[in-house]
Parts: sequence; C-alpha cells; structure tokens
Amino acid sequence: MKINLEAIYDKLASEVAKGYKINELIPFSYPVRRITVRLQANKRPDASLAQVYRVILRTIATGLTSIAEVFEFLGISERDEFMQREILLMRELELLEFLGEKVVLTEKGKEFLKNNDFLRVIETDDFPLLVDGISGGLISCLNVATMDEPLAKSLPSNLKFPIKSPELIAGKYDALADIYKSDNSGSAYLIAYRDEDVQRDFSEWLNLLLIEYVPIGSKKEPVIEIRRLDDNLSKVQSLSKLFNQDYRHFLYHLSDSERTEFDDEIALSHPSFIQENKADDVAGEEIVNLGIWETQHEFKKLLADAKQKVLIESPWVKRGTRQYLDSFANLAKRGVKVYILFGIDENTEHDFRTLDDLRKLAERHPNEIKLIDLPAHFRTLGNRQRHGTHRKLVIKDDDLYISGSFNFLSFNQKKGSSVANEESHLIRRGAKNKWVTVVKEYSLEAIVVL
Repeated sequence: MKINLEAIYDKLASEVAKGYKINELIPFSYPVRRITVRLQANKRPDASLAQVYRVILRTIATGLTSIAEVFEFLGISERDEFMQREILLMRELELLEFLGEKVVLTEKGKEFLKNNDFLRVIETDDFPLLVDGISGGLISCLNVATMDEPLAKSLPSNLKFPIKSPELIAGKYDALADIYKSDNSGSAYLIAYRDEDVQRDFSEWLNLLLIEYVPIGSKKEPVIEIRRLDDNLSKVQSLSKLFNQDYRHFLYHLSDSERTEFDDEIALSHPSFIQENKADDVAGEEIVNLGIWETQHEFKKLLADAKQKVLIESPWVKRGTRQYLDSFANLAKRGVKVYILFGIDENTEHDFRTLDDLRKLAERHPNEIKLIDLPAHFRTLGNRQRHGTHRKLVIKDDDLYISGSFNFLSFNQKKGSSVANEESHLIRRGAKNKWVTVVKEYSLEAIVVL
C-alpha cells in the first residue's frame, strides 16, 4: 500500500487547530479478528416482540407479583439475557413498573393487552463482525475496510485464543445484540447464541493513521487522533479516546522518534553530566559512584565477563535493548544464565518489536535466558501489592552489582548527546546476598538458580 504522507500533511493543514502543529503522522495497522457467529434472531420484531410482551403482561395480570415468579411460571431462566433486556425495555415503554420487589401493569400495559395477538418468529442467521485485537471488544464490520496483511508498523494482538475460540464472544451478549440491531437498521433483534457457535475466524487489520498534535510553544502532552487511512481520513472517535487515555504507550512502539520515559523532563546537556569512562579508577574499589557513561561502560563490561549468571532488572524494554542482544546470545552459548526482570504495569512503555526479538532469543536458549514479566508474574502469584518494578539493578555472578537510576534496557543515547543526569553505584560486596534478597522478594525460587 503506497502512502503519500506529504499529501496527507497538506490535506490536514487546514484542520489543525490554531496554535497546534503536526508533530508526527504514523500510518499503522490495528489488529482485528473477523468472525462469523451463528445466532438465533428475531427478524419480525414488531410482531414477535408484541407476542412476548403480551405473554409476560398476561402472566403479571393473573396475579404473579415478581419477575422471578413470572420467569418461573413461564419456564424461563432468570439468567436469560434476552428476556432481561426486554423486561427493562417494557419498563421504558411504560407497559409495566416496579414497586419495590413487585411488578405491576400500567394503564398503558393494560391497553396493550387488548390490541395485540401475534406469533413469534425465530430464524438462524450467520452474522459477521470484528473483534478488537487489543481490547477484545466487538465492532461492526459495516463500512469498515480491512486488510489481510499489515503495514510495516502494526500493533500486536492481545487475542491469543485459538481459531473459533468461544472466548471471542463469551459474555458479550449486550454488545452483540446492539451491533446486530444497528446493522439491521433496527429491523432484527438478537434472541440467543452459544459461545461455541463461531463459524469463521480470520486475522485481519484496520489501516489507520495516528496524528500527533502538539501545542506550539508549550510543554503540554500531545493530543492523539486516530483516522482511517482512506481518501476521507475519517475520524475514529472511540480509538482516538483510547489512545489519548489508555493506549498512549503504543507511541513508543509506533514512533520513529527516540522516545524515552524522560519525555516530561528537561534533558540536561551540561558538561558535568557527560563524563568519561574511568575503568581504571573503579577497579578494586568496593563501592564506586558511576555517572551515566561509566554505568553504560560497566554494564557492557560485565556482560562480557560474566561466568555463571547475570540478573538484569529494568522497567522498560526499548530499542536500547537491541545493542545487547548479541551479548545475551553469547552469554547463553557459554552456558551463563541470564535472568531479565522487566515491566512496571499493564500499560508499560515497551518497544514491542524489540521485546518480541528478545522473546525469540529466549526461545532459542530456554535453559539459559529467562524472561520474567513481573506484572504477569505477580498476577500469577495473586500478589496485589505489586504490579511491576521501577528498580534498575544488575547482578553479575557473586562478584558485584550495579544499582541506581540508569535504565539498562531502554537507554539508547551516545556520548555527546543531550541526556538527563543518571547516577549508579557499583558495589563489589554482598552480591551473593543480593541474589538471595531478590529471589525471595519476588518469589523466583522456581526460576532462578542461586
């Protein structure tokens, strides 16, 4: 798919609010699953629903005073979602009303009974729709163009369910009912479906455009807008809202700019922050203060020198990790255990391509490289007091460890760059106890070999 970004910039120029500039345009693909659900539908709703209402109202008129009694008399489960929705709709139509636990007919309901005598019609229908690959929500596929293959930039799907999995639609009666009614212009209603009645299931992609508007002369957060990547560039309001609130971390995955967790800080370039390596000075000292470039140097050095095991704890896996992939592979080939602890919460700001490459490397060396996603690890343990880590720590063998503010798996700057200040401590005593402390603190006894 050929994309002319210059033409898009020109087209959007007149739409950008005064005082804003377009900082970045990012064409990307959003994952969906196109499914077909076999369902029971009412395609003559006016006639059949009138009959349903008539039966319920007649039952109430005989003296049954609660919905539970009505359902029991009619042989209907209290969990019948269709009937629950229709009871609420009958109240909205003022055919009945609730008085505490009791239900009674209104005058309008009594009048309704005098004039209706219809039969209910139920038909089977194979209904197509989309499942959001990130949230799992249901989406109408009417007037929504999808592609079989993603663009170069795409978001990873969270739906790991097998093809035609019941989990795709389980517990989504209300959403499916609303989409079915809307797609049929209100002339058909969902009656029921079974979770296992997914007839077709394909992975597809929505091609979208992320637009980042930045206020001119301000340090405010950018405004994100999502549009369809078509001739009309129509806005997708629901996704725009999600990207501004819950999906902002995806910018780190899609953007070509070098984003770091210090986006909200002022990067400092004072010469005192740009320190030279002092490898000769730190040799032999038990506790050494390290600047940013010294920390980077010592980290690379210990990856080359480790003989038995290395533990790396850092919140974010970003592009900076790529420079160490070969080092991790070399350690694994030498039989050195590499434990990587990462993640800070559900919306952690990883670079997903790098994380995927790291996972593939771990799959090739399952005995040597262990990736420990801490938020997932704590959920498995049922630990609600922890949701990840913000600690930056490296332990090498039983020799030494480095602790401080340096983000080992995300820092990606070169000497001379404008950087935020960092300080770490290299400690050559107590490394063995540090291993024990981390393993016990995070309940890693089944993973980490001391």
